[in-house]
Amino acid sequence: MGKQANVLVIENDVMALEALRLELGNNGVVVEAHADAAEAFRALAGGRFDVVVSALTVPRAGGLGVLNRVQQCDPALPLIVLADHASEPAALEAVKRGAFDYVRKPFPRGRVAALVARALEVRRLREEVKRLRAEREGQTSM
Repeated sequence: MGKQANVLVIENDVMALEALRLELGNNGVVVEAHADAAEAFRALAGGRFDVVVSALTVPRAGGLGVLNRVQQCDPALPLIVLADHASEPAALEAVKRGAFDYVRKPFPRGRVAALVARALEVRRLREEVKRLRAEREGQTSM
């Protein structure tokens, strides 16, 4: 197995935040969790994360603010959006604009961990394709 994945979780509902921390931690993921958007954005700017899991309705980040911030930091960083019934249309818009996927609250046990695993695999495969293309271009330019 490779290195442990680092996941940033942003969720202002403390009970949901703890549930996510436990679920992901029990699946071998290193979790950095924040209920405050400003703290989360500082961590995002200074850290190396493999996936971000975030509520769509984070105070002071508003709507697609988290997606915009993630894309500014690293356009290839997968974002999984957590949405309640009322914010589901905005979650779909986030996916259209580049979020990896979304899950509706209350999320079934194991669903977020499964999405994180899938996002990690997609990211790994994209990095492998990028590496192989660079190798091929290096060979053809000789």
